[in-house]
Amino acid sequence: MNLGLVMGGGGLVGIAWELGVLAGLQEAAGLDPTSAAVIVGSSAGSVSGAQAALGRDLGDLVERQLRTASSQRAPAAAGTAGSRTAPDADRAGNSGQPRSVPDEILEAMMSSTGSIEERAAKIGQMAMEADVPMEEDAYVESFRSFLGTDRWPEVDLRVTTAEVETGRSVLWSRHDGIDLVRAVASSCTIPCFFPPVSFRGKHYVDGPRGGYMARLAGEKALDGVLFVGPNAAMPPQLTRQVELEELAEKGMPVVMVTGGNVMAGIGMDLMNPAMRARAAEAGVADGREAAPQMKALLG
Repeated sequence: MNLGLVMGGGGLVGIAWELGVLAGLQEAAGLDPTSAAVIVGSSAGSVSGAQAALGRDLGDLVERQLRTASSQRAPAAAGTAGSRTAPDADRAGNSGQPRSVPDEILEAMMSSTGSIEERAAKIGQMAMEADVPMEEDAYVESFRSFLGTDRWPEVDLRVTTAEVETGRSVLWSRHDGIDLVRAVASSCTIPCFFPPVSFRGKHYVDGPRGGYMARLAGEKALDGVLFVGPNAAMPPQLTRQVELEELAEKGMPVVMVTGGNVMAGIGMDLMNPAMRARAAEAGVADGREAAPQMKALLG
């Protein structure tokens, strides 16, 4: 079947959980991500989606999450539920110090006022003016250890981001001339936290974007969609889910895996390295639980 695999945002913890879900679905439902007609990755999902598209061993990736997380301690600033700080341990974009996402960015991300483009442009402007502790080149390079290659996979991988200058939603592919590491970095750039990522005179950040699922479903003649993303109550994630719900209402078979009790307990504490092992294990369990739905979708 022509399957669309959509990987949502979720921070450092979301990467661990999403890899666990894919591993659980592979084990219990026979899912092979590399057989998907298209894989769409947003923010954290661009990292987990790229690794899946590259054909990496999902079990090994989960084990790596467990091993790395067990050797780390979260800083005090990241140790409570609802934390919106970045840890100082082993992550792409590591700045060396915990930092908080500014309140004005959180408010803008949560806002539903104006179009997606207007909100993204507003956030992008704040990101361009922000003083961040990391240079763009170092930030982009930090993703190389996650991905291990600059080359796009043979699988049709699409990576979402938002263009600062216009606020338009961008869906990178291997045909756009941007290397994989830079594309993924642009999807993960938390505004005012990390530097905007540049390409051909434009800048890109992780901000509101959408409007591509119906187009992709038609372009790729999809028979069904699997969405994997923690159910964090942030508009960018909800926008993707609404788009998929609209496809489902039109008859497209859609399976959504958004997390059980463990991820609900983690809540918005998605940048805390101490939560990675817990999230990875929960992801495997959530993937196994969703296996009957996945089997039905795969036929």
